Amino acid sequence: MTAYCARINKINIYVIIIRAINVYLIFEYGED
Repeated sequence: MTAYCARINKINIYVIIIRAINVYLIFEYGED
């Protein structure tokens, strides 16, 4: 059960990082 929760936490962290990068790129290159 602990390993399952750790796996979900890792996936959530990756999703948050990807979303943050996408938002950053939109703000960086979306101004043009």
